[in-house]
Amino acid sequence: MEADDVSTDPNSYGLDSYYKTFSHYVKFLADCGTNAKGMKSYPQCYTKTSPKAYKAYDGKTKAYTEVFDDGQLVLIDGTNLLFENPSNTRIFVHVDLNGFLNPPNRWGYDLFTFHFIDGELRTMGSRGTAYSAETYCNPKSTSNYNGIGCAHYAKNNTDYFKKIIKSLK
Repeated sequence: MEADDVSTDPNSYGLDSYYKTFSHYVKFLADCGTNAKGMKSYPQCYTKTSPKAYKAYDGKTKAYTEVFDDGQLVLIDGTNLLFENPSNTRIFVHVDLNGFLNPPNRWGYDLFTFHFIDGELRTMGSRGTAYSAETYCNPKSTSNYNGIGCAHYAKNNTDYFKKIIKSLK
């Protein structure tokens, strides 16, 4: 996008418009649309009425999925990209690594969030992002946002995924 002089600044985009621009730079299987304009009913697309729900980091609490509704793409390999672009002040990109059809569908396990700041895609939980890792990647929290900050730990802690795999067994 930068090579094409396409803005990565959230101030350049209106409500739910960033994902459409982003979609020109990836190969995808399905464009699921937005909740505002009606999500498409492909099986791989997450919708508010999907029978399976995303979970917070604790695995019991339902995740706050209102931050997934401003566009969604299913990539060729099945990865889901879910966008939050509520205004022209911030853009979040949520990545479900193995796709919505495959469990565990939990923040901090197979779902990670990134935040565009100053033209840079940063792992949520890192300094300056909207949700801190200390508060929002906490195994004791039952917040429905818990896990949104885990991307920072996943990127920076070499034992992160070993710990996650052990906790699933």
